[in-house]
Amino acid sequence: DGPVFLCQPPAVKIPGASLDFIRAEEFAGPHPAGLPGTHIHYLDPVGPGKKVWFIGYQDVIA
Repeated sequence: DGPVFLCQPPAVKIPGASLDFIRAEEFAGPHPAGLPGTHIHYLDPVGPGKKVWFIGYQDVIA
């Protein structure tokens, strides 16, 4: 029901990132820049009555 974010390092080309329902976002820097919780906090924060989910790339390609 909401956007699907694809979080990736800068200058990385991931197949499928240009699909209409994907929002590709770049993250760089020291820890915790690569953590899902950081991505969620900046892109689509949770709140009362709101849930978000993340899935790792390993599970997507499995």
